[in-house]
Amino acid sequence: TTFADLADLLWGPPEARFCNTVDFLGHASAVNDDTGAPGVSLREAIGAKNPKHVGDATTFISWTWRFKVKQFIEALKNYCVGNDLDMSQIFTWICFFCNCQFQWLSGTPQDGVETFGETVKKIGNLVCVVDTYKAKESLYFSRLWTVFEVFIALSCAG
Repeated sequence: TTFADLADLLWGPPEARFCNTVDFLGHASAVNDDTGAPGVSLREAIGAKNPKHVGDATTFISWTWRFKVKQFIEALKNYCVGNDLDMSQIFTWICFFCNCQFQWLSGTPQDGVETFGETVKKIGNLVCVVDTYKAKESLYFSRLWTVFEVFIALSCAG
Protein backbone atom coordinates (compact mmCIF):
# COMPACT_ATOMS: atom_id res chain seq x y z
CA THR A 1 0.00 0.00 0.00
CA THR A 2 1.35 3.40 -0.99
CA PHE A 3 0.40 6.81 0.38
CA ALA A 4 -1.25 7.51 -2.99
CA ASP A 5 -3.44 4.44 -2.32
CA LEU A 6 -4.32 5.83 1.11
CA ALA A 7 -5.17 9.21 -0.43
CA ASP A 8 -7.55 7.46 -2.84
CA LEU A 9 -9.09 5.56 0.08
CA LEU A 10 -9.51 8.65 2.27
CA TRP A 11 -10.44 11.27 -0.32
CA GLY A 12 -11.44 9.30 -3.42
CA PRO A 13 -9.55 8.82 -6.70
CA PRO A 14 -8.36 11.95 -8.55
CA GLU A 15 -11.26 11.85 -11.01
CA ALA A 16 -13.80 11.83 -8.14
CA ARG A 17 -11.86 13.51 -5.34
CA PHE A 18 -13.95 14.13 -2.19
CA CYS A 19 -17.07 12.42 -3.57
CA ASN A 20 -16.85 9.51 -1.11
CA THR A 21 -14.64 10.70 1.73
CA VAL A 22 -13.74 8.46 4.67
CA ASP A 23 -14.05 10.53 7.87
CA PHE A 24 -10.91 9.17 9.56
CA LEU A 25 -10.85 10.48 13.16
CA GLY A 26 -13.32 13.16 12.12
CA HIS A 27 -10.92 14.90 9.74
CA ALA A 28 -13.55 15.25 7.01
CA SER A 29 -16.32 16.61 9.23
CA ALA A 30 -14.35 18.92 11.55
CA VAL A 31 -14.66 22.58 10.59
CA ASN A 32 -11.47 24.19 9.32
CA ASP A 33 -10.68 27.41 11.22
CA ASP A 34 -9.06 28.97 8.13
CA THR A 35 -11.83 28.28 5.63
CA GLY A 36 -14.94 27.71 7.74
CA ALA A 37 -15.60 24.64 5.60
CA PRO A 38 -15.54 21.00 6.71
CA GLY A 39 -12.16 19.27 6.44
CA VAL A 40 -8.97 19.54 8.47
CA SER A 41 -5.54 17.97 8.20
CA LEU A 42 -4.98 14.46 9.52
CA ARG A 43 -2.53 16.02 12.01
CA GLU A 44 -5.29 18.22 13.43
CA ALA A 45 -7.69 15.27 13.68
CA ILE A 46 -5.06 13.10 15.39
CA GLY A 47 -4.18 15.95 17.77
CA ALA A 48 -7.82 16.43 18.72
CA LYS A 49 -8.11 12.74 19.70
CA ASN A 50 -4.54 12.11 20.97
CA PRO A 51 -2.77 15.41 21.81
CA LYS A 52 0.39 13.67 23.09
CA HIS A 53 1.01 12.30 19.58
CA VAL A 54 1.20 15.77 18.01
CA GLY A 55 3.82 18.43 18.70
CA ASP A 56 5.84 21.15 17.05
CA ALA A 57 7.73 19.62 14.15
CA THR A 58 11.39 18.86 14.76
CA THR A 59 12.05 17.36 11.33
CA PHE A 60 10.68 18.06 7.86
CA ILE A 61 10.41 14.89 5.78
CA SER A 62 11.02 15.13 2.03
CA TRP A 63 9.52 12.12 0.23
CA THR A 64 6.95 11.01 -2.35
CA TRP A 65 3.40 9.73 -1.98
CA ARG A 66 4.25 6.75 -4.20
CA PHE A 67 6.34 5.20 -1.41
CA LYS A 68 4.97 2.14 0.34
CA VAL A 69 3.78 2.91 3.86
CA LYS A 70 5.77 0.07 5.45
CA GLN A 71 9.04 1.09 3.76
CA PHE A 72 8.47 4.71 4.73
CA ILE A 73 7.96 3.84 8.40
CA GLU A 74 11.04 1.59 8.35
CA ALA A 75 13.12 4.42 6.87
CA LEU A 76 12.03 6.80 9.64
CA LYS A 77 12.77 4.19 12.31
CA ASN A 78 16.21 3.57 10.80
CA TYR A 79 16.90 7.31 10.76
CA CYS A 80 16.05 7.59 14.47
CA VAL A 81 18.03 4.51 15.48
CA GLY A 82 21.01 5.46 13.30
CA ASN A 83 21.14 8.93 14.85
CA ASP A 84 20.43 7.74 18.42
CA LEU A 85 17.19 9.74 18.57
CA ASP A 86 14.34 9.15 21.02
CA MET A 87 11.40 8.42 18.71
CA SER A 88 8.94 9.74 21.30
CA GLN A 89 10.61 13.16 21.02
CA ILE A 90 10.66 13.38 17.22
CA PHE A 91 7.74 15.15 15.59
CA THR A 92 7.82 15.05 11.82
CA TRP A 93 6.27 17.42 9.32
CA ILE A 94 4.93 15.17 6.58
CA CYS A 95 2.76 16.86 3.95
CA PHE A 96 0.29 13.95 3.75
CA PHE A 97 -0.62 14.48 7.42
CA CYS A 98 0.12 18.17 8.04
CA ASN A 99 -1.38 19.82 4.96
CA CYS A 100 -5.15 20.09 4.84
CA GLN A 101 -5.66 17.92 1.78
CA PHE A 102 -9.19 19.28 1.40
CA GLN A 103 -7.60 22.61 0.48
CA TRP A 104 -4.61 21.29 -1.51
CA LEU A 105 -6.40 18.62 -3.52
CA SER A 106 -9.56 20.63 -4.19
CA GLY A 107 -7.76 23.06 -6.47
CA THR A 108 -7.99 25.98 -4.04
CA PRO A 109 -5.23 28.37 -5.14
CA GLN A 110 -2.31 28.32 -2.70
CA ASP A 111 1.29 29.41 -2.83
CA GLY A 112 2.95 26.09 -2.04
CA VAL A 113 6.42 27.50 -2.66
CA GLU A 114 6.06 30.27 -0.09
CA THR A 115 4.30 28.04 2.42
CA PHE A 116 6.92 25.34 2.01
CA GLY A 117 9.84 27.75 2.42
CA GLU A 118 8.36 29.20 5.61
CA THR A 119 7.76 25.72 7.01
CA VAL A 120 11.30 24.50 6.30
CA LYS A 121 12.83 27.67 7.79
CA LYS A 122 10.74 27.31 10.93
CA ILE A 123 11.61 23.64 11.43
CA GLY A 124 15.27 23.96 10.44
CA ASN A 125 15.87 20.24 9.79
CA LEU A 126 15.10 18.28 6.61
CA VAL A 127 15.44 14.54 6.15
CA CYS A 128 15.10 12.98 2.70
CA VAL A 129 13.49 9.56 2.47
CA VAL A 130 14.97 8.20 -0.75
CA ASP A 131 13.98 4.91 -2.32
CA THR A 132 17.30 4.37 -4.13
CA TYR A 133 20.37 6.42 -4.89
CA LYS A 134 20.35 5.21 -8.49
CA ALA A 135 18.93 8.34 -10.12
CA LYS A 136 17.50 6.52 -13.16
CA GLU A 137 15.52 4.14 -10.91
CA SER A 138 14.51 6.56 -8.17
CA LEU A 139 10.96 7.79 -7.57
CA TYR A 140 12.37 10.48 -5.30
CA PHE A 141 14.83 11.95 -7.79
CA SER A 142 12.32 11.78 -10.66
CA ARG A 143 10.12 14.39 -8.99
CA LEU A 144 10.96 18.07 -9.43
CA TRP A 145 9.21 18.99 -6.18
CA THR A 146 11.44 16.78 -3.99
CA VAL A 147 14.57 18.18 -5.65
CA PHE A 148 13.14 21.66 -5.04
CA GLU A 149 12.60 20.79 -1.34
CA VAL A 150 16.29 19.97 -0.99
CA PHE A 151 17.26 23.17 -2.82
CA ILE A 152 15.10 25.29 -0.48
CA ALA A 153 16.43 23.52 2.61
CA LEU A 154 20.02 24.12 1.52
CA SER A 155 19.19 27.76 0.70
CA CYS A 156 17.73 28.23 4.18
CA ALA A 157 20.68 26.64 5.95
CA GLY A 158 22.67 29.36 7.63
